Amino acid sequence: MKIYYVNSLSRRMQATVWVNDQVYTVQNANHINVPVHRGDAVFYRVGKFAAKRPIKFQSTDAEFTIETNKRLQASYMAGLLVLIVALYLIKQTSSLWVTVLLLACVAGYEASNYFFGYTAKPVHR
Repeated sequence: MKIYYVNSLSRRMQATVWVNDQVYTVQNANHINVPVHRGDAVFYRVGKFAAKRPIKFQSTDAEFTIETNKRLQASYMAGLLVLIVALYLIKQTSSLWVTVLLLACVAGYEASNYFFGYTAKPVHR
């Protein structure tokens, strides 16, 4: 199995891949070939503060790309835009409200980034 890793947000962050408790690391913009067989457990994690996610494969010759979850990034930016518009419309510019809402947004983003921040997409050739 060939696994590519592309991270446009952080050039120094590396991905870790586990195949039946055998550890492999992948640097940004590189790939690795891992020996897998049917029934093997393949997991990946990007960085130190992310959950281990499984890679479900059907073929031992499959190719995957580990990349940032663009849908999560876009929904976070859209949520911040909605928050700014809502604060403008209700004219609530108290620093306490703004601080609490921004902290809630950042905490929600970090929690969702922990579980869904990166995806392993199959490469179709």
